[in-house]
Amino acid sequence: MVKLQILIPAFGKEGIEAVAAAGRPRIEGVEYLISWQMPEGDCTLPEALRRDDVQVRVIRSRGVAKNRNSLLSMASAPFCLWSDDDVTNTPEQVRLVMETLESRPELDLILFRLDQPKVPKRYATHEFDLRSPAKGHYVITPELAMRTSAVKGRVRFNENFGVGTPLVAGEEELFVFDCLRAGCRGAYVPLEIGSRMADTTSVRRGNSDGFIRMKGALMLRMHPLTWPARMAVHTLRYRRHPQSRGMLWFASRWMQGVALAIRKGIFRKKNYVGSL
Repeated sequence: MVKLQILIPAFGKEGIEAVAAAGRPRIEGVEYLISWQMPEGDCTLPEALRRDDVQVRVIRSRGVAKNRNSLLSMASAPFCLWSDDDVTNTPEQVRLVMETLESRPELDLILFRLDQPKVPKRYATHEFDLRSPAKGHYVITPELAMRTSAVKGRVRFNENFGVGTPLVAGEEELFVFDCLRAGCRGAYVPLEIGSRMADTTSVRRGNSDGFIRMKGALMLRMHPLTWPARMAVHTLRYRRHPQSRGMLWFASRWMQGVALAIRKGIFRKKNYVGSL
């Protein structure tokens, strides 16, 4: 019986080869689901992924949020652990995820720790409720495990956010926020459950137009009354950014994100999982 499915999005030939190269161990009660975006062309599935504990779906689209929603539609096991093509988990770590979910029936979402030696992330050393996160905490998708029945059919990734869209990140932060709004119960638990050797989108694109526009749109959703004050604080902090492009640039891009979200109605119910 499959108890946990590991959900892995892949894009193109490079992405599926990265999934294969990561070496996915066979683990009793665990299955790997791969949603493979191939917007054009074809590529042979690597031999390493031709296994009975691996399911692969090919979709002809772009945008990581669409890929994650494809995975969500595939999920059927009681528990799921989100992953990426460059993330690895040892059998012991995967079993720890299952054991934690089983021992914490009051939780629908659990955020864990991820080892990222290239770009270390500061994690809290204590557990906390996701509705009252520790200062500075932010979400990376491969940290997230969930009780499938609590999420599937209730919450999806907003396809206006993430790699492959003008708002180049933020889909994971928004997903957790929307899960909590939908009534899911979640906590951060300081246990390490995987590793990633590459950097993240926030590192690669954190000073780009699209990333700051994303911050503006995200804050409009998460803090509809206080986003102007938050923009002011973030703009002042940006002065100290080692590659600062100026406070006017930062504030204008933030406002572009707010305006885009309002103009396109990307948070309206009927457009919530649409495309820009």
